[in-house]
Amino acid sequence: MIRHLIYIAYYLLHTSPAEISRLVRYVKKEKNVSAIFLLKDILFSSIKYKISFMDYFSFRLYNLDADGRNEYIGAGAMYEYQLKMNPKKYRTVLSDKIHF
Repeated sequence: MIRHLIYIAYYLLHTSPAEISRLVRYVKKEKNVSAIFLLKDILFSSIKYKISFMDYFSFRLYNLDADGRNEYIGAGAMYEYQLKMNPKKYRTVLSDKIHF
């Protein structure tokens, strides 16, 4: 759970508030839902599906149910996958083509 909160903090620091605001207004109008509902859904989805705030809009998760949302892998999940598949002690091998 702590990791999810770290991701949220990271997304907040690296996402343009103006861009999020623009996208929330767009979806709010398109789906006829409140901004509060959308923000809660973005946060919930970010935690549950390990997606960034921009992933939420890029993947159009606001149009999908839980089964549809499970079809996507977000920034947080990809980061964890990359860490697992590329352990730190082997990264030098991966980055050095001659050694690889």
